[in-house]
Amino acid sequence: MEDNNEQDITKSSPLYTLLEEIKIDYQTGDSQLRAALIKFAERYRAEKSKSIPQLCSLLHDLNHGVDQTTRVRLFLAEKEGFSQR
Repeated sequence: MEDNNEQDITKSSPLYTLLEEIKIDYQTGDSQLRAALIKFAERYRAEKSKSIPQLCSLLHDLNHGVDQTTRVRLFLAEKEGFSQR
């Protein structure tokens, strides 16, 4: 495992760029996008609290197959379906 100094996020890293893009999207997007990002943050934290392998699985799943917008819609629809039962 890398030590913490090697894990620092620099402005040139892809992760930094993504986080900045998400921040701007959240600030300038419509309420539907903000709600989807909030739901993603909740799911991220929930998976992380269970285990890092589950969090990695979530992120891996998001990285393959269906585009991100569709995945968020499917996730929200699934969550809404469960809450109506």
